Amino acid sequence: MPSRHRSRSNQRGQALVFGLCLMLLLALLLFFQFSAGQATAAKIRIINATDAAAYSAALWRARAMNYYAYSNRAIIANEVAIAQAATMVSYAKFLERFSDNVNDVAQYIPYVGQVSEAIKEVAYWVSLVTQQTALGETAARSAYIQALAASQELMFAATHPVVLSRIAAEIARENDRRFFAFTLPLHLDPAMGDLTRRYEGTDRERLKSVVLNSLDGYSTDRDADLAELPCLFKLARRGATELIRDHDKGELERWQAYDTLSLHTPRRFSCSTRERQALGWGAAEIARDAKNELDALATLVPLINSGDNGAAPVVAGAAQASASKLANPRAYREASDEIWVGNHYRGIASVRELDFDGNEVVAANSRFPLMKVGVVGWIQSAEGVGTAAAKGLAAGRVLPADRFSGRESAVMGAVSAAEVYFRRPPQSALRTEYASLYSPYWQARLAPVPDDFRQAAAGYFGQE
Repeated sequence: MPSRHRSRSNQRGQALVFGLCLMLLLALLLFFQFSAGQATAAKIRIINATDAAAYSAALWRARAMNYYAYSNRAIIANEVAIAQAATMVSYAKFLERFSDNVNDVAQYIPYVGQVSEAIKEVAYWVSLVTQQTALGETAARSAYIQALAASQELMFAATHPVVLSRIAAEIARENDRRFFAFTLPLHLDPAMGDLTRRYEGTDRERLKSVVLNSLDGYSTDRDADLAELPCLFKLARRGATELIRDHDKGELERWQAYDTLSLHTPRRFSCSTRERQALGWGAAEIARDAKNELDALATLVPLINSGDNGAAPVVAGAAQASASKLANPRAYREASDEIWVGNHYRGIASVRELDFDGNEVVAANSRFPLMKVGVVGWIQSAEGVGTAAAKGLAAGRVLPADRFSGRESAVMGAVSAAEVYFRRPPQSALRTEYASLYSPYWQARLAPVPDDFRQAAAGYFGQE
């Protein structure tokens, strides 16, 4: 009994040593797991922040593209309104002149003359009010068009890479004040550059065609035969509103409208008719530098005195006269002589559109080109990772060292990419519409990160 008791006394305290070693291992494991968890959480946060920064930068570029589209649509709408103003002035002057010509004959008829005189007076005031309204409207809309065109350039400046980097940095800092982000340089991928350019001078033909296609049918074509008896007579009404190229300057700076009505009678020994008497006319010109005459008048004047041959002589430098203008040459000349002029118009604006000619990305896929944004994000200090060593939760030689604490440079980073693309909304009509800056369907999305983006990002962290 005494011997057994001494043996048990000698074994006391051995479990304490084992327990202390186990507690040390558990403490080390706890610190390691804590640090690993903090590093994983920081990695997820910097990835999410970098994705948010890339998406926000791409979304800003998409909104800029949509702004170009909205402003281009507004410019087109105002151009159409100016064209309609020219149409209304021309038609009002036509009614004024027609009622005046009718009154010249009807004034000798009892009672009818009084009615025609009243109609003439009303037509005069209607024409006068229309002209004054058109002056103010043209000046206001033209100034608004130029302001919209200028705002496009301001928006273009707001999509400069410096601005995009600032957006990315702000988004990263909103996630965590210890985060930072910037956009990758443009030379890494041509798609990271801007896909638009400003169309000026003769390049504005595309905008001109869109404007003309947006005009209502009455503005583009007012031709009609009001009454006709074959081989006896015809009342031919002709008119149109046109966007005319200034042949001296080669620029699209003039809207002109004309309305004519003439009596046509048969030619000798033929049922084909020609203009015999001009009954009514009116014309309007809205231009920066008004010519005070209708376009192609030089071509039409010789035709009036050319007899019955009906052939229009070719005049060097003159515009091609349409059949509508040639139908009532006398009335057309009278309208040109009495043309109303508004000189507050500044011409078709220079707007931004996809660079179909000079951009390699658009040339490679003009239907659905893509713009890219690459963003690098990083955690600037070890406190942003928050490992046990960085937070100072423990110290000693036994504490496992980590790769984040004690560094002065960025301790962890991520790279992300986003795309700007064109697509009609899902709820819109099912049809294919190609990318342009006339429809505001530009959107942003995250995209797979290309290898060259990863290599460039690794270079910023001193890695190969």
